[in-house]
Amino acid sequence: MKISTEMFSEVLSSFKPQFGRGEIFHVGEKRRQKVLLNLAKNPAGFNQNISAMLQDRSPKDLIIVINDNAQDGRDVSWLWDVDFDRLADETIRSITVSGLRALDMQLRLKYVDIKSERAPDVEKAIDERLADGCENLYVLVNYTALYEAHKYLEGLEK
Repeated sequence: MKISTEMFSEVLSSFKPQFGRGEIFHVGEKRRQKVLLNLAKNPAGFNQNISAMLQDRSPKDLIIVINDNAQDGRDVSWLWDVDFDRLADETIRSITVSGLRALDMQLRLKYVDIKSERAPDVEKAIDERLADGCENLYVLVNYTALYEAHKYLEGLEK
């Protein structure tokens, strides 16, 4: 294709992901704590997020936020089609669930023998993980939780 490697480097270094699609926030003291925010609103998207997250072999914490507002769809039975058993990975230090359907998410994880904690909202979940010294946090949210999480992380980053 006769494209220089310098051009690839330039394009990759200037890439800015779309809102909530793999956005990275640097927060905390000296901005050392990395938080990756990603939208996951169906089984295919969730499975892709899990695959991408597991490619990162460093220790990490995970927050999953599931709502069932009209924009999300009221039926959360699709959670049973996600390969959550893959989250039984030694690099995942903790899993926290939140959102309107946190109990459904926690039950889904229980069925694959994965323990999780529950937080009343995404802000509390993020604060608790960061306070625990988490340096690598993944936040997977469905549609309506994305805006709340994004706004909160932007505020923390500033």
